[in-house]
Amino acid sequence: MSQPSIFIIGAGPQIASAVAKLFASNGFSVGLSSRSQENLDKYAASLPSGTKHATAVADAGDYESIVAALDTLKEKLGAPTVVVYNAASLSLGPKPLLELPPAEFEKHLSLTTVGGLVTGQWAAKNLRQDGSYKPTVIFTGGGLSLQPRPGFAGLAAGKAALLNLAKAFRVETKGIHFATVIVKGLVDKGDPYFASPLIAEDYWKLYEEKEEAWTFEVHH
Repeated sequence: MSQPSIFIIGAGPQIASAVAKLFASNGFSVGLSSRSQENLDKYAASLPSGTKHATAVADAGDYESIVAALDTLKEKLGAPTVVVYNAASLSLGPKPLLELPPAEFEKHLSLTTVGGLVTGQWAAKNLRQDGSYKPTVIFTGGGLSLQPRPGFAGLAAGKAALLNLAKAFRVETKGIHFATVIVKGLVDKGDPYFASPLIAEDYWKLYEEKEEAWTFEVHH
């Protein structure tokens, strides 16, 4: 039986890195993608010693680059068992709703949601489904999808749309565990409950679930 692998779109130093390390420690190879090769090299270097890994640069707002990155990771590591979409529009920063330009609102939806659509579509066609492992797609959600906060309407709308996108995938696909981890606090800001290694455990638990007991939304 060949080694299982996890691909992460939107690799970063917090949740994504913690998820990558946890899956690697459980025998997975790891494929990482983000906008910066320099950052990818840092994240790859933090993986457990001996972890088979690959990296590919992609911008979550450039849908062709997402597909190209996933194809590259597949070429290097084989078809994935798990795909995680962790990209979001945090870099756009807060802005009062009444001052939010439509073009910037569209960027929020593009980065947070449409990139998730492209990733989910690719995963549905490329995940390993040979019965040896559990094909899983996990979206990193946020508490803003349930209750917006002042200044974050764009991100809130994107996360709400992403949550419903995951539900749509569940309705229209069979045999793949599509799920969302809804993180309802600031990650790695002092509260141990929102420490990224603890959040990463939710991703692993979702992967381990049997189909008859699948959980579709985890609130953390």
